[in-house]
Amino acid sequence: MTKAMGIEAANNTPWSEVKKWMTGEFCPRSVIQRMEQELYNFRMKGMDIDG
Repeated sequence: MTKAMGIEAANNTPWSEVKKWMTGEFCPRSVIQRMEQELYNFRMKGMDIDG
C-alpha cells in the first residue's frame, strides 16, 4: 500500500528504495515470474525466435 510523503522526504529517498516501492506496487511478483517463464521458454529456430 502506498502512503503519502512530503517533498523533502521524497527527494531524500534513495533510488533503490523508490524502485522497490514501484515494483511492489505496480509489478507484483506473480506477474514478473510469469513474464520470466515466458521469456525462458523461447526457442531459437534457425535465425528466428520461435515463441
